[in-house]
Amino acid sequence: MATRPSLPTMPSIDFTKFDLSKIELPKFDMPKFDMPKFDMPKVELPAIDATKVTDAVRDGVYVTIGLGVVGVQQATELAKQLATKVTDLVQRAA
Repeated sequence: MATRPSLPTMPSIDFTKFDLSKIELPKFDMPKFDMPKFDMPKVELPAIDATKVTDAVRDGVYVTIGLGVVGVQQATELAKQLATKVTDLVQRAA
């Protein structure tokens, strides 16, 4: 029987005794910290017609619900057919 490849074992590090308060990080004085200056590009967003969006969403919901109803109807019909066939087979066997 072939052996299944295993995932490599990853090393683990125990941080339970790591005390962050003992580490002195450099302190930045934010008001004196100069950020680079640059101009943001102008982006024109397309105009969106809210009515068209809501109409498309509504149509999608109606289609989804309709497909769900048809699926349930088909499942019910198949269940009835299966029950009829099983009943016929039981009656023939008896």
